[in-house]
Amino acid sequence: MRLAAIYIKKHFLFSEPQTVNFGGKYFYTIIPRKDRKNEYDITREENTDFIDGFWGEKISLVSAIVGENGTGKTSILREISANYNRAYKTIFFIYEIEDEIKIIDRDVQEEEKPVFFTDFKYDIGYVPSSIEYFNLSVEYSTADINSTISHTHYYNNISTDYYRKLQNQIMFLFSEFGNNLKKNYKDNFPFFDNVTVINKYHIPEEYNDVKINGEKSNITDVYKYAIELYYNDHITFEKNHFFKNLELTILLQKIKVYPHKDNIDAEKYKALKTSKEFSDMLVADSNNDDVFINLSKFLDDFYDRTKNLSDNFTIEDNAIILSSLSEERVVKFIRFLDEIIALLIDKFFFITENPFFDIELYSDKNEEIRFSTGEKRLLDLYSSFYSMSKKNNVQNNGMYKFPIFFLDEPESGYHPQWKKKFIASITKILPKILAEIPFFESVQIIFTTHDPLTLSDIPNSNVVYLKKDGGKTKVLNENEKPKKSFGANIHDLLADSFFISDGLIGDFAKEKIEEIIEWINDEKARKIKNLENYQLDSQSYSYHKKLIGLIDEPVLKMKLAEMIDELADDENLQKELAQKEIDYLKLKYGLE
Repeated sequence: MRLAAIYIKKHFLFSEPQTVNFGGKYFYTIIPRKDRKNEYDITREENTDFIDGFWGEKISLVSAIVGENGTGKTSILREISANYNRAYKTIFFIYEIEDEIKIIDRDVQEEEKPVFFTDFKYDIGYVPSSIEYFNLSVEYSTADINSTISHTHYYNNISTDYYRKLQNQIMFLFSEFGNNLKKNYKDNFPFFDNVTVINKYHIPEEYNDVKINGEKSNITDVYKYAIELYYNDHITFEKNHFFKNLELTILLQKIKVYPHKDNIDAEKYKALKTSKEFSDMLVADSNNDDVFINLSKFLDDFYDRTKNLSDNFTIEDNAIILSSLSEERVVKFIRFLDEIIALLIDKFFFITENPFFDIELYSDKNEEIRFSTGEKRLLDLYSSFYSMSKKNNVQNNGMYKFPIFFLDEPESGYHPQWKKKFIASITKILPKILAEIPFFESVQIIFTTHDPLTLSDIPNSNVVYLKKDGGKTKVLNENEKPKKSFGANIHDLLADSFFISDGLIGDFAKEKIEEIIEWINDEKARKIKNLENYQLDSQSYSYHKKLIGLIDEPVLKMKLAEMIDELADDENLQKELAQKEIDYLKLKYGLE
C-alpha cells in the first residue's frame, strides 16, 4: 500500500488548490467542479517509470520534495501530518493498494461527503496507516503533531529530553540494527565500550574549605551540623563518596545555597549554621514529605539498584562506570537510568530543570567519544525509529501496518560521503527495525531535501518540485518539472532540479572573478588608448594574478591567465600555472 497523491484544497502557500503526486503507479489530477460544492473530477495517467518492488523488501515508495527556500516544503509535511492525525478538512488522500484505489477525506459530516467523478473504480474508507513526522530541529511549533518519532512531541524539560535522547542512542547502537548501521557507515564510525554516569553538580575539592564571613568552614561539616542539630535521627550517606557527594548536592540545591567559587552567599551559610528554623529554608514544593527522609530513601534505593546493575561497574569519587558493554547490559543500564530519573523527578523535581547527571562515553582504550554533529543526527534519526518500534502503543496498534514517514531534511549535517549512503542505508535498515512491530507489512518514506547527492537516488517521477510563482507556491506538474534526478550529474541537478540560476559557484567567488575580468578589460582599454605610454601598475597586476591563482576550475583559470598575460606582453602566468600542474601530477603518480 502507498500514498500515491494528495489534494490540498486550501493552504496559505497556494493561490489555488494543488494536486501532489508522490510517484505511485498513476499520476492523478483533481479538479473541483465549478459552482458545485464538494464535487470533483479525478483523472489519472499511468506512471510509465513506476517499477513495483524497486525500493527493496517492505519499502512501498520513496519520494522527495524539493524547492527554493520559502516554497513551503516543511509546511506541506506538517499540513499533511496535521490533516491525517487531527482530522482537518483541507486534504484528500489517494492510496493505491495493489489494484484498488482508496480516497480518504478525514473528517466530513455525512451530508458534506465529497463526490468524485472518475473513469476508474475507487473506494472511500479506512486504511491501516499512520503518518509519522520527524524533524531534528527543536521547533515547538510542531509539538502538537501527534507523531511517535517527533523530537518536539514529547518535550517536557531539558533534563528528561537529554536523558531520553542519550538512552535511545545507546539502546540503538547496541542493538543488531545499530551494528547494521555501523557496517553501512563503516568509515570511522565511532564506537564506545564504557558508559560513565557523572554527578554533574558534585562538590569540588576546592570548595571543601570556604570562608564564610571570614571564618574558614568546611561545607560538609556545615551540613552535617545543620542536619544533626534539627534531624538527629538522620545519618548522612557514608557508603561511597559518589553518594555522599550526591546527597550534599541535592541538599545544596534544595536550600539554594550551592557555592560558586567567586560568589558565596555568606549570609545564607551563616544562617544555615545558626538558624532555629532550618526547615524554613527548604524550597516549597508539592511534596510535603520530609526532605531528609526522602533523600535517605532515594540514596539507599539508588545504591541498591546500582549494586544490581552489573558485575562490570565501578564507583569512583564522582562517577559510576559501566564497562564491557553488551546489548543485555545496556538494556539493564537504560532501565536503571529510567528508574533513577523517575525517582529524582518524583522526590526532588526541583533539580530536573537541567540534566542532573552527565553521561560520557568512552572507547575500550579509555578515550572519550564525542559524536560530531553529523553523527548525532544520524543516531537521532535511527534511534528514533528504533525507540518508536519498541513502544507499547505502537506494538499493539494495527495502524502501523503501513506507516508513512515524513522526514524533514533528515540528512542535513551529513558529510557528502554519508549523504551518498542515505537512501541505500535507510531502505535497508528501516524495514528491519519496523519488522519488530507485529502488524507491519511495508513502509513509505517522503522527505524534503536541499542536497543533490541524496536527490540523485530518487527517480524523477518520485520528486515533488515546488516553485515560487507570483509570491505564492506552485506544485509543478509532470510537464513543467525538471527532467533529471535519478543517477544524474550533480551539476545538472543543482542547475535544474534545485532551480539555481547564474552559475554553480558561490556568489562571493563569482564576484571576485567578475572583478578580475572587469579590471583586465579596463586595463586593455587603457592600453589601447595610451599604447606608447601605457604602463601596467605592478601592485594591481600582482593582486589580480594571485586572485587567478586561487581559482580551481582549470579552463577558467588558464583563460584568465592568458588574458592577464596579454596585458604584460608575456606568458609568465600561464607557464607558472602549467608548471604547478605538472609538478602536482608528478608527485601524485610518483614520477621523476
